[in-house]
Amino acid sequence: MAVTIHLTNQLTSRLTTPLEALPGPLLLVVLATALTVESGLLAGVLVPGTALALGAGALAVPVGLPLPLVCVAAATGAVAGGQLGYRIGRRRAGRPAPFAGTGRLPFGLWERAAAALRHRPLVAVAAGQWLSYGRIVVPRTTGWAGAAAPHAFTVVHSVSATTWAAALTTLGHHAGEAARDGVALALGLPALAVVAVVAVLAAARRAGQRAG
Repeated sequence: MAVTIHLTNQLTSRLTTPLEALPGPLLLVVLATALTVESGLLAGVLVPGTALALGAGALAVPVGLPLPLVCVAAATGAVAGGQLGYRIGRRRAGRPAPFAGTGRLPFGLWERAAAALRHRPLVAVAAGQWLSYGRIVVPRTTGWAGAAAPHAFTVVHSVSATTWAAALTTLGHHAGEAARDGVALALGLPALAVVAVVAVLAAARRAGQRAG
């Protein structure tokens, strides 16, 4: 238990330190903007979206923000980033690669990626939101490859991104509350994971049926 409490304190401190000096409204703006540019403008390597969502959730109560409002800000940025990436990818349709300067990658990597996306496009869109580089690569590559129609992409990605944002900000909130007691974090993570997976897969299935 002592190790769990120590790790929880370390996690909470690292996630909240860069954000704790911001006033509440500015925190919401920074969160939404950072999550938009993470995937939409390929800043994911420099802008840690997962850490920002967790940290914002942990700071909701200390800075006087309702947790649902933090969830909305995170979801808005996550959805906007994916949509932006997808639209940019569609504009690059017919070019050698979805990203400028990457058309000469070896082993036909982009062609293989496009083929894989066309095989299970909506599952890839839903799952990609939950992976750091997936949030960068999947939306733009999906648009570039024409793997999913705009409506189907919008439905599946929006549900996945909203669920991701709600899960991470809520988990961050519990991490902040559990800084002195790691039990809440340990019990909350599996439940959030189950709810997120069920919601994302259900959305992918419904969108696939509508698109078909």
